[in-house]
Amino acid sequence: MKCKISILLFFLISSITSFTQKRAHYSLGLDVKIPRIISNSAFKTVMYSIADLDANFNYLITKSFSAGLDIKYAYFQINNKFFQNQINGQIELNGLGLSLFYINNTSDITYVKLGSKIGAYQLLGSLGTDPPLFKEYSYLIEPTFGVYLNNSSFGSVGLLFSYSLWNSSFRPEMIGMTQISGLNSSNFNALNRVFCVGLSYEKVFGYK
Repeated sequence: MKCKISILLFFLISSITSFTQKRAHYSLGLDVKIPRIISNSAFKTVMYSIADLDANFNYLITKSFSAGLDIKYAYFQINNKFFQNQINGQIELNGLGLSLFYINNTSDITYVKLGSKIGAYQLLGSLGTDPPLFKEYSYLIEPTFGVYLNNSSFGSVGLLFSYSLWNSSFRPEMIGMTQISGLNSSNFNALNRVFCVGLSYEKVFGYK
């Protein structure tokens, strides 16, 4: 009889502990990535990828799904090797997007995230030290995959891969030019596609 009561108490305490266990409801993150242009041959030839940065705030809907806001900034610089002289110019992308991710806790200290970001972004282009001469709004979809190592007190550090699809294509006027010698119209046709690899840091909070 005592044995049965002990077993019953054990299962009762375990159930209460599981039910009352707190979990995080929010997270803040920072992604630092190196971009590589893989589509639109003119964009790939004329511009050089420098950085792709994201700051994000997420609401953890469940232990397995999150939704959030993402602020992006990306920077591309004119490739002087193509022009064979010193020309300063750049294209900047910045804006706000939404994200949705699936989270799979593979162990007590590791997890993976798979999802996508989508948003509206402003493209700014300039030549030399002039203020931006070119402005355009573009939509962007960015499927993202990350593998994370978690430390409860420090936060999580992850290896991140993303593939961004722009609904715009590179054109000479983006960098203040009417035409670019050595390139024809077919080189500008494809929509911009950028692959990124980088590191991510995120910290969860708001335990309830």
